[in-house]
Amino acid sequence: MLDLTIGCSIEFTEGVFGGSYRKPKFLGERTITGKIVTESYGVDRGQHTFTIEVEKAQGFAADEVLERGKIRRKGRNVYKDCRLLAKPDGYEELREDKHERGDAARQRRVDTWL
Repeated sequence: MLDLTIGCSIEFTEGVFGGSYRKPKFLGERTITGKIVTESYGVDRGQHTFTIEVEKAQGFAADEVLERGKIRRKGRNVYKDCRLLAKPDGYEELREDKHERGDAARQRRVDTWL
């Protein structure tokens, strides 16, 4: 299983959609290469979110992503079609810290249901 942390260089492909929220239309795919600069677990639902510094983008509307420079993506969307290009120094410690925060986020969610 892929285990992404701050400092990882990644490449992933995402679908691009247009139209309305209720009736989205698939416009194409875009491949993004970049480095994870922050990652967090949301307080309410514990969803994993990444902030990625974009280095390269190709495909549908790639220029928009390149202009922004940094993008935020949910982990469920990044992990789906992702390739790890390089790990940062201290990867194991970062990985352990990430797992502890993820466990805490899941526990908070369980506690709110009880």
